Amino acid sequence: MTTVDELGDTIAELLLGELGASGVPCVDEDRLRLAAAITYVEAVNSLQWDAVRMLGELVGDTQEADDIAASRGNLSRLPDAASLRAQWQAIDNPGQARAFRQVLRRVAETRHNQDIELWAIQEEKL
Repeated sequence: MTTVDELGDTIAELLLGELGASGVPCVDEDRLRLAAAITYVEAVNSLQWDAVRMLGELVGDTQEADDIAASRGNLSRLPDAASLRAQWQAIDNPGQARAFRQVLRRVAETRHNQDIELWAIQEEKL
């Protein structure tokens, strides 16, 4: 929501509050990047739900899968490329296998792990 002065800011905050929402201050130049960041967070959250559902299918209990997922933190150390390849090949759902590879490629990029990044790129080309 765009406002031009403090009164507009106050009115916008009141309207958003009535909707149970909140605003994020943002200059116009950053609006698309902000939208992309929010969409990225929502997409990652959706992938987390998909991963928990996959885990639930294997352990046979959705609640247990939720508990296991909640007890896990961030990926502290990436497995080696051979282990990841074996895990990736064990996923029988093509969409989940693709997401697994792409997510690990992005994690490898953020951690400057070229071995994992190259593994993911090579598998993508096959």
